Amino acid sequence: MPAGSEQAGDVVLLRCLGAACHVGLVVTPGIMIHAEVGLDTVIDRYDTTRWQARVVGLYRWVGDRTA
Repeated sequence: MPAGSEQAGDVVLLRCLGAACHVGLVVTPGIMIHAEVGLDTVIDRYDTTRWQARVVGLYRWVGDRTA
């Protein structure tokens, strides 16, 4: 999904040490909740210099809309 169209509940896939292996849950556009070793669960901006270059993609589960 293109950046800028994310919503609460979407997933941010992030690259750490070169591998796409870390995820965050979008709380509101630009802000995610995720867990880091030694820091427990944290709320971070994923549009800052720390994370922005590591964002691999944003994803939304659509699911079965007939259920």
